Amino acid sequence: MSIIVWTIISGLFVFVWYKSRTSDRGRLPLPPGPPADPVIGHLRVIPPNDFGSVFHEWGKAYGDVVYINALGTSLLVLDSVGAAIDLLEKKSSIYSDRPIIPTLTLLGYTPNLSLLPYGKQFQVHRKILHSNFTRSASLQWQGLQTSSAQKLAKALIANGQDYDRLFSWYTTAITTRIAYGFDIQSEEDEYVKLSELNSFVLNAPESLGVSPVDVFPIWLPRFLCLNDNLVTYRTSPSMLGR
Repeated sequence: MSIIVWTIISGLFVFVWYKSRTSDRGRLPLPPGPPADPVIGHLRVIPPNDFGSVFHEWGKAYGDVVYINALGTSLLVLDSVGAAIDLLEKKSSIYSDRPIIPTLTLLGYTPNLSLLPYGKQFQVHRKILHSNFTRSASLQWQGLQTSSAQKLAKALIANGQDYDRLFSWYTTAITTRIAYGFDIQSEEDEYVKLSELNSFVLNAPESLGVSPVDVFPIWLPRFLCLNDNLVTYRTSPSMLGR
């Protein structure tokens, strides 16, 4: 049994090594980035949480565009508004596509405009979104924004220490009312909790597309594919206080 396990592990490492060697072959020089380990690339230095702060520090050291590689999966970190506009807006025809991340698909994040690959479905979803949020169409939401801001101000005066949770309530209340017509009255509402869960999932390292299930195109046991916390929170009704 141990021989089989070691054979599988060795095969996976060979696959990752081959993928990392062939993925960048024949291309122009890559942007700078932190030192990488053999085979696994930057997997060891990608932090388990708050990776935005770490990426920002890398941006200070290596520039506005930082290259990292995790198990053969190439990632670009954009550390300035200018770099984001240059690549994602001015050159959107080249860089507007999005990779399919199996982990997020398993967690139910499809179809989602921010995660859809570029194509007909993406264009339809974007057209629907834009039709309701053009400069003129957005004026219809001013009353909602004003009333929500007033509620937020009162809540901050009453309990200014719960800053993060109150602002989560504020933003969730506006988006939920616009999207679903549901009026959130309290920061304890289940939709606020769902919003916090959503932020937790999308800010987890698995959302970068570097988890084992995203990298290896083969079946893997459940315990190797997903962070236990993501699975527990995704399936547990206690997250909603039910």
